[in-house]
Amino acid sequence: MRTSKLTNIIKHVAPLLLGVLAACASGENIPPPGGPPDKEAPQVRETFPVDGEVNFDGKKVEITFNEYLRESGVSEELVITPIPERPPEIDWSGKTLEIRFRDPLLPNRTYAVTVGGGITDLSGNRLGSPVTLRFSTGSVIDSGRIAGSVAGAEGRKAFVFAWLIPGDVSTFNDTTQFDQVPPDMIAPVADNGSFSLEGLPPGRYRLASVIDEFLDRRYSPGVDEFGVAITDFVIERGSPPVEGVRLRLNPAPLDITPPELYSLYPASQTRTDLNFSEAIDTASLSPDHFQLTVNGGSIPILQAWRQPTNPLRISLQHEALPPDQPAQIQVTGLHDTNGITINDTARSKEFTTTSMRDTLPPQFRSSVVYNGTIRMTDTILLMFDKLVTANQSRPLVRIVDTATGKEVGYTVRPVAPGMFAATAEDTTFNVPSVLLRIDLGGFSDRSGYRADTLWQVPISIKPLPQRGTLQGNLIDSLAPDIPHVIVLTSTEDKREYRISLKRTGKWEIANIPAGYYRLSAFRDTDGNGIYDYGSLSPYRPGEVFTQHSGNVQVRARWTTTDVDVAF
Repeated sequence: MRTSKLTNIIKHVAPLLLGVLAACASGENIPPPGGPPDKEAPQVRETFPVDGEVNFDGKKVEITFNEYLRESGVSEELVITPIPERPPEIDWSGKTLEIRFRDPLLPNRTYAVTVGGGITDLSGNRLGSPVTLRFSTGSVIDSGRIAGSVAGAEGRKAFVFAWLIPGDVSTFNDTTQFDQVPPDMIAPVADNGSFSLEGLPPGRYRLASVIDEFLDRRYSPGVDEFGVAITDFVIERGSPPVEGVRLRLNPAPLDITPPELYSLYPASQTRTDLNFSEAIDTASLSPDHFQLTVNGGSIPILQAWRQPTNPLRISLQHEALPPDQPAQIQVTGLHDTNGITINDTARSKEFTTTSMRDTLPPQFRSSVVYNGTIRMTDTILLMFDKLVTANQSRPLVRIVDTATGKEVGYTVRPVAPGMFAATAEDTTFNVPSVLLRIDLGGFSDRSGYRADTLWQVPISIKPLPQRGTLQGNLIDSLAPDIPHVIVLTSTEDKREYRISLKRTGKWEIANIPAGYYRLSAFRDTDGNGIYDYGSLSPYRPGEVFTQHSGNVQVRARWTTTDVDVAF
């Protein structure tokens, strides 16, 4: 009786189990359960056509992997050059990616189909490095190749765009707008920052690295981060591939938008706050750049400054205005931090004056947060929303050990309107947990108002790191007399330590906290000490740079020599 019941259960359950197993092995992209976790990156098993095939006359391409992949995001990772007029149809069939062209392929052309490294298997393992399939619709396959790396692109959806330049290079430079012309060739950037443009016909190529935010295979000014190669590259038939090309991504899109006066707020009879669409360069701030009129009469501006607590706000100090009167502010000559001058159509505002007097104490903010961690060598910033003066006759900033009563005072000095820098008078103080106390009563505005309170927060003191020195040689045989800049970037906190050299030769950076650093350098062609990523409109190549392979270690109380930087 029991055997009969068990037999019946097996008869009913077995088909269900078989159905589940069949679904796992079918095109449902569901792997069979059990076994160790999958930590291996997917691999290409075969392609149709095979890589390097000529006289291809098919209408579709197939790439088969060794395991199931996630379908989401595949279209974003797929790059085909020459770029088809209409995007192809993409379909998954089991482990095979099928690409069907909507239009006939161009005759006698080499095509490159590249799958970017961002596609993943069902366990989340990335392909990592792009895979390229090359084939030709003619009897010859172009074998030109440009390969290299893109600094700042690691792990991001970056591409390298290549434009094939006609013979008349000067005309090309003068007339071409790269934001309106799609690139002739595109290569995805691998997770490690490497790239390879494959199947290139002979010609001269102009390269740019691009974060293609819209994924429209075009450079969008003001939206896409980019970097321009230091020169054009020539591919000749039968010549070896061009390798070791270095590009560098600008960490932010190019700012092409002029600043605008967004809004205005009469804070009091003697102060007016202006809000802009972006930060204004403090070098352009001057009372002469503001015209304040009330009932047609001009009111002198006594001082103009950028708010330390709000970089988009400019405050104006002026004589007391009559209350409830029509007034106007006009701004001229201001520019943003990229040098773009304020928009003529958005540089004036009308308002009604206020009867409010400035009777509020200054609002305060510190660069040290509650339960923050600092070193005794760190500079503490004190920021106020208005102009204030510091009473140096009283202790303004202190660090106090409440357990023992020991304390360390700070020297306070003004560094900008409404901003002060505080530095410790004893950097050897070594107590893990203390109170940071700031006497706000020692800071008063023009009218004498102040916050008569003691501001304090608990903080942790981080031990001072042991320091070391790096020495080496800067080698650049092509430009020995051009200024260079060497930059060390901490892998721990991203702090930079740099040195400028007038010419190649020996270099030293001393008193560096022990740890690991990324080492890079660039030819400072324009002599401004800032790396130039180049420009696409108008065209200007980026400055030559190099990166040291791997990280450089700074050892405590030690001078590490022979750290050579070669271009």
